[in-house]
Amino acid sequence: MQNLLDNVQKWLSEDSVRGDIFWLFAVLVVSFILHKVLKKILSGTVKKILSRITAKTKSKLDDYIFDKIHVERVSLIIYIFAFNFLSLKLSFGAGLMQKLASLISIWIIIRLLHGLLDGLTAYTENEPRFAGKPYRSYVQVFILIVYIAGFIIAAGTISGKSPWSLLSGIGAMTAVLLLVFRETILSFVASLQISSYDLVRRGDWISVPKYDADGDVTEVALHTIKIQNWDKTISVLPTSDLMQSGFKNWRGMQETGGRRIKRSIFLDVSSVKFMDEELRRRVGKIDLLKSYFAEVESSDISAQYGSDTEHPLNDRRLTNIGTFRMYVTRYLQSLDTLRKDLTFLVRQLEPGATGVPLEIYVFTATTNWGEYEKIQADIFDHLFASVHEFDLRIFQYPVGGFLPNK
Repeated sequence: MQNLLDNVQKWLSEDSVRGDIFWLFAVLVVSFILHKVLKKILSGTVKKILSRITAKTKSKLDDYIFDKIHVERVSLIIYIFAFNFLSLKLSFGAGLMQKLASLISIWIIIRLLHGLLDGLTAYTENEPRFAGKPYRSYVQVFILIVYIAGFIIAAGTISGKSPWSLLSGIGAMTAVLLLVFRETILSFVASLQISSYDLVRRGDWISVPKYDADGDVTEVALHTIKIQNWDKTISVLPTSDLMQSGFKNWRGMQETGGRRIKRSIFLDVSSVKFMDEELRRRVGKIDLLKSYFAEVESSDISAQYGSDTEHPLNDRRLTNIGTFRMYVTRYLQSLDTLRKDLTFLVRQLEPGATGVPLEIYVFTATTNWGEYEKIQADIFDHLFASVHEFDLRIFQYPVGGFLPNK
């Protein structure tokens, strides 16, 4: 140990070494000061001048690029000159200084290209003509390529070998690279599928049951898709998993301008009957059914309400459930809040343990969630209240308060 210290002391006592240390310290201190000064100028005066120039142009592309590129990073060029100068002045480490200068040059170029690509991403995301396209995914692929290329060039600079010779050795590492970049490759393929078939756009409402995600897509990136759920929580889904697990996109509903109502009223089968004269007279006062009864009486299906036949089945009679179904149809047709140009059905489904389902299958004239719920609630409020006018009963399971006493 003592010999080592003696050798170091002897080496430091040499005039050339003391001169090299002086130049190294002096150049680094001056470079640091010049770097700070140049960075201040670039982030202040130069940035303001360039901002005014870009603001005067018609295109917004240069504004986004200028905002993301961060011109103050160019101030690192001071260290390139410093290390190149030191490679000429120092009696040792000239190769190391040149390599450091090259590495800083590579880093500046990578960061400027990264800023340029980020600017392109911001431009495409804020331009209406590019709306919904996952350009962010493609830009992220290019950014990844830039960093990989920069890493290879930097490795070649440090090792003193040509980048092409390093690339030739990658062939043997193909399996390892595929394993490392497996998710990136799968995500890139999924992004291409999403873009090619226009499956998901930014702003779409999608539902992904596997991840319990239901809301608007806020970002479509290379590896992930970000969804803001209706409770304002954020779900981040892997792009490849989204394609594998499946999802529902509500874009068609939003573009159509109508939202589907598909709900049934369950009627008690025991309350279904033929209409008698008293029921016919009562419901005949309903304005929506007056024209219907007129059509029935003028047709060959002449309903004999309260006829003198020996048995009600000997005549073709109207039923209370059929008349109620007609009333529901005409009531819905009278509403301006429903779309008449889309599927419009009131149909009777197969009876079951919960009664006879009378299904309403219509579309509202709005896709707003709150308005949709109000329209749907108003419709069923009215139908629940009016069903008794037809001597029908809504089916429901008995509850404790209505059970007979034993």
